[in-house]
Amino acid sequence: MSYVILKGRWCDIIFLNVHAPTEDKIDDIKDSFYEELEHVFDKFQKYPMKILLGDFNAKEGREEILKPTIGNESLHEISNDNGVRVVNFATSKNLTVKSTMFPHYKEFYNLYSSPSIIRMIKTRRMRWARSEGRLEHEDEDEEKIKEKVIRIKGVKCEVGEEEK
Repeated sequence: MSYVILKGRWCDIIFLNVHAPTEDKIDDIKDSFYEELEHVFDKFQKYPMKILLGDFNAKEGREEILKPTIGNESLHEISNDNGVRVVNFATSKNLTVKSTMFPHYKEFYNLYSSPSIIRMIKTRRMRWARSEGRLEHEDEDEEKIKEKVIRIKGVKCEVGEEEK
């Protein structure tokens, strides 16, 4: 866990960055993580604005009882254990999960592992060019894009092969 405090003109903002244990860890590890998170969160009572971010390794489902805390836009039908823990923590601290409150473009779900990442890179690049007022398309050669993606992801395979 780490945190940053931003001193503002009217109020201070604290950002807490966390990385929760994965679903396959034993319950004792998860319990100690959430106890520590609660301790750290409560340590900053004087700050009116707290933003909690990071990777909770959770799947929040679309169960009716969770909708006041997580909204309607979850990717998952059913919550896993980590999802229930996140919702319980958020509810106890009067927080909402903003990443599931609003709709997102379906094409950007799970972007990091999508086999069609090349198409999405092209789509983003073309949108960026339009936002800069340029009408031409900035399509790169697909092989060059694949090489860049492979270098970024650290995958050791030949250009044109898919990761296994």
